[in-house]
Amino acid sequence: MAALDDFGRSLLLIRPIEQSRDLEETLRTSLDPDHPPLRTVYSPLVRIEPLQVPINTVGMDGVAFTSANAVREFSQRVADRRFTAFCVGPRTREAAIQAGYVRVRIPDGAGNAAALATLVEMDWRRGGGPYLYVRGQPVATNLAGLLSARSVPVKEIVIYRQAAVPLRGSAQKVVAQAATCVPVYSANAARRLIAELAGLEPYDMVCPCIGDTAGRILAGQPGIRPVVAGRPSGDAMTELILHCLHLE
Repeated sequence: MAALDDFGRSLLLIRPIEQSRDLEETLRTSLDPDHPPLRTVYSPLVRIEPLQVPINTVGMDGVAFTSANAVREFSQRVADRRFTAFCVGPRTREAAIQAGYVRVRIPDGAGNAAALATLVEMDWRRGGGPYLYVRGQPVATNLAGLLSARSVPVKEIVIYRQAAVPLRGSAQKVVAQAATCVPVYSANAARRLIAELAGLEPYDMVCPCIGDTAGRILAGQPGIRPVVAGRPSGDAMTELILHCLHLE
């Protein structure tokens, strides 16, 4: 296989399958009409497993989400849409709107847990709350801890877990023989990628990373070049991935 040709790098998507498909669609629609088709390989390294836990929303005024998966799992089990949905970024907001939430808010600027905590705190100081934080396991930054440290009333519920899935044989072959672009959206994804590459040195892998933490985890790994997005947002990652697809 060629290291890099006019078609650019192969795109290896390691997010859960639904998000991987959404990402490929976003990238495809962002390309020029005459651009060659993406060469995409799907190999999710985690699988979303819902957890059967009790959900008590009595007295809650707002619900905070740091992932689209949390929105989907929560909205499938709780029919009430009266809550204000506080979302970490554009993709989570889109999931909340699609789920039927009318009042949806996201932080200005940086799409991360710290910015979301500030947004929720501002709402609380204006008379809002209490809040329910819905998340998966593991999570890079625990929003409930950030809010509790600011005395914001919050309860949290872990509604799903991310189960590890091995790298597919077809993906291993591409990684070993071709130039690849592997988007990394979390520190956990960076760690999973390294674990799955044990004993397999990538031919030439560029990893667009949504944040510094993921970039630091991948830095120094044989055959891997992490490139960190200028801001931790979906739009910034889309731009970076399109750029990295053609890095030599």
